[in-house]
Amino acid sequence: MAQDAIALIEHLGYEDIDILGWSMGGAVAQQLLIILASAEDSESLGENHRAAAPFRVHHAILTATLAKTPHVEPVFGEWFTSFVSTYSPLLLAKGEPDEGKGEAKMSDEQKRDIMKCAVECFFDPEFLKTEKGRKVFGAHMDAVAYKRPIAQIVRQALAVLSLDLRPELHLIKPSTKVLIIHGTKDEIITPWHEGKDVADHIRHAQWLPIDPDGKVEGSAPSEEFGHAWWHYFEIEVWVGVVQTFTKDGEK
Repeated sequence: MAQDAIALIEHLGYEDIDILGWSMGGAVAQQLLIILASAEDSESLGENHRAAAPFRVHHAILTATLAKTPHVEPVFGEWFTSFVSTYSPLLLAKGEPDEGKGEAKMSDEQKRDIMKCAVECFFDPEFLKTEKGRKVFGAHMDAVAYKRPIAQIVRQALAVLSLDLRPELHLIKPSTKVLIIHGTKDEIITPWHEGKDVADHIRHAQWLPIDPDGKVEGSAPSEEFGHAWWHYFEIEVWVGVVQTFTKDGEK
C-alpha cells in the first residue's frame, strides 16, 4: 500500500506534501517514509530500493499507530483471533479474497455482531457512556459494519499480523518532521508504550504537546483519548495541533 501511495502521489504531480496516517494507515505512512529514505541510502534493503521519488514529505503525523504488532488487550485480542481464524480460511481458500463472498447471506445484524467488539475498542468505556460517544459509535458501526466488506477487513487484519518496521525506522530523515499522536485510552494499540515505540525509533519525532490550560500553541488538553482520537476534545483543538505542526509553529 505504501508503494501504491507513492505511485499515486507521483501521478498527481505533487512535489511537496504532508501526510497523516491513522492506525494501519500510520504503519503505511511509516513504510512510505522508509521507502523514500532508503532510495537515498546506499545501504538500504534491496526490496525497498527504488529511484528517488520526485516529491518530498515535509511533515508526517502518525496517529494511533505502531511500528510492531503489539500484544493486544484480552477483549480485542480474543475478537481479533476469532475473527481472523473464522474468516480468513473462507476468504483465502482460493487464493485472493473474493470480495463480498458469503456476505450476501449475512444480515445486517450478523455483520453488526461481528464488528461490534472491534468498533467499541475505537473508544474507551467511559466515552461510550456519554451521549456523544453513543452517537459516534453508531456512526462508526454504520460505516464499518454495514458498508465495509468483511473481505477487506480480513485483508487488513492479516497485513499487520507480523508487522515490524523498527529495524528500518532510523532511515527516516530528520528533514521530514514527525509528530506522534497516541492516547493513553487507546484500546487497540496497547499497551500504551507500543505507541511510544515509534518515537523511540524515529529519534527526531516529537510527541503530541499536552497543556491542560490551553496556553501552548498546537497542544491538546490531555493524553486521555482513545483510538479514534479526533472524536475527543473540540475539533478546533485538533485543527490547532495539525496547523501548528505543519506550519512549524508559525501563525
